[in-house]
Amino acid sequence: LPDLAPALGTYAAGAETLDGHQWTDRVFGSSPFTPVFNAAGLPAMSVPLFQDAATGLPIGMQFVAPAGREDVLFQVAGQLERSLPWAGREPGVWASTVHA
Repeated sequence: LPDLAPALGTYAAGAETLDGHQWTDRVFGSSPFTPVFNAAGLPAMSVPLFQDAATGLPIGMQFVAPAGREDVLFQVAGQLERSLPWAGREPGVWASTVHA
């Protein structure tokens, strides 16, 4: 996402009044960086490197590799996680039914 995540329950607000084109515009407008890589079949990942100071929500960086080079992404993710571990981070808002 180009911005912080929307508040829980707000993303689909009003969706019942949208046609398919309007819904597609909403989806691509809120996540403009992923469709091109999905369509091209390129491996990509988002890594939670930082957290928003006000909400504690993760701020990720997107990385993309050439076709068939997922190994590069796994190597980068491993290096980043060793440098900036994220396994123990939890935001103040937790929307899962499973809590670590």
